[in-house]
Amino acid sequence: MAQNHKTRYMQDNNYGLKYRYTFLTVCTSIFIVPFLFNLSSCGMEEQDSLNQTQVASVQGSVSILAANIAHDISQEGPNAWLRYFDKSPDFFMASGGKLVFPDYDSAAVFVHNFAKGVRSIQLTWNGLNVDPLTINFAIIRASFHETITDTSGGQTPVDGYFTSLAVRSPEGWRLRNLHWSYPDQRH
Repeated sequence: MAQNHKTRYMQDNNYGLKYRYTFLTVCTSIFIVPFLFNLSSCGMEEQDSLNQTQVASVQGSVSILAANIAHDISQEGPNAWLRYFDKSPDFFMASGGKLVFPDYDSAAVFVHNFAKGVRSIQLTWNGLNVDPLTINFAIIRASFHETITDTSGGQTPVDGYFTSLAVRSPEGWRLRNLHWSYPDQRH
């Protein structure tokens, strides 16, 4: 009798495990799989919906933004950067693995102070690439070279890599999330 009771318990227990497994499988299929599918496709609809004309338009207009930045920085100095920074609360700038400016205001204070010690900057982009994400968002990436001339005439060459999210705003394209990397940065 003990044998039958143990066997019956194991059969009942296996039935319970099978039932729980089936229940979890059904719940996963009904709730989790659609959630993960929706999560993984967030934003993809807009990207997939870009036609060739829209891709070319975003690439062209963001490339013009980059050309204007290089021109204006080289003609007007560091304060010209502020014209191209997105003033939204989402703005930030990182460099060398660290958050340098958590918002637009902190970047503006630094740029204004930095500009006081700079006579000129020559900025050039190399290998500029624009990756349209939607008609309103694109990633910019490029190597860059700057020659910074201080107020006493000393020159500092700076080379590195730049990435940023470009955002279409009512004022035109702006840079929201910037990152600068330099080959000799220590972490």
